[in-house]
Amino acid sequence: MGKDISKLNYLLHFCDGGSCRKAGSEQVVRDARAYLKNAGAWITVHTIKTRCNGRCEDAPTMIVQPGNFWYKNLDPEKVITTIQSHLQKGVPAEKYLLFQPGWKKVLSEKERVQEPAGFKPVKDAASGVFMLAKMGTSEQVLYPLLQFLFRNFNHIEIQLPEGLPLQLNCAPLVEYSDTFDIWVKGPGLDISLAIAPIPADAPADLVERKVGIAELIVVREFESPEEDSPVDSAPGRIGPFTYSGKKGLRLKNRKGKELLHIWFKDGENIIWNHILKNYLELKASETFKTEYEQN
Repeated sequence: MGKDISKLNYLLHFCDGGSCRKAGSEQVVRDARAYLKNAGAWITVHTIKTRCNGRCEDAPTMIVQPGNFWYKNLDPEKVITTIQSHLQKGVPAEKYLLFQPGWKKVLSEKERVQEPAGFKPVKDAASGVFMLAKMGTSEQVLYPLLQFLFRNFNHIEIQLPEGLPLQLNCAPLVEYSDTFDIWVKGPGLDISLAIAPIPADAPADLVERKVGIAELIVVREFESPEEDSPVDSAPGRIGPFTYSGKKGLRLKNRKGKELLHIWFKDGENIIWNHILKNYLELKASETFKTEYEQN
């Protein structure tokens, strides 16, 4: 018989992501559950192990509902004290809080400062001069992104390493049921990429196909072939150029080896605007405000 959820007063969401596991989350969960059972609170409190909660720097973490109370840097002693505060006093354990409603900022001793998303001019031997914006490579980013791209197959072209662009005639099957790999299969297409966290002792072939770099790029088209690249120019000396160049997504492994390139068809803004809004949180008008243009 399943748990009678009509009797629940609290839900405890324990992060079970990679960073939290490394920080000892499993022991935290075990001790919390043991305490609840022995305290006679097993019927009214339910514990859930989640995937990554997005606060790896504060591992191990827990979220208490109702109330949306986030806790940080837990250990068995702290988690039991926190549970006691909620059950016995009906208030959060403030000294262990990471965040609660009403606070204007997260209270973390290890807050990671993230650079604002944006494009910067880059030059390499393979692609020449282009604009580049780095994207996240977690499965929470790559699975929905690849799912969206291949559903809109008529707006993209696929290019595998050292291969010609492939025009898709139908939507391929995108399946993410494996522990590590996402599969993309269709006529003339059979791609396997690892997008989940892999163990330190992963076999070489798994390491080889693990996506570690995701880049959104725009090839820059200069009005004058003699114009210097902005990468080589001093700030404030950018020559005239347009942004009508080819746009695409480039996936590489951690060593920088290219795994997959997805080009967005010329003139198609459906894909482009979707990625800017939902993955970079940028507006099209903000896309090319580079450090060179701002100086």
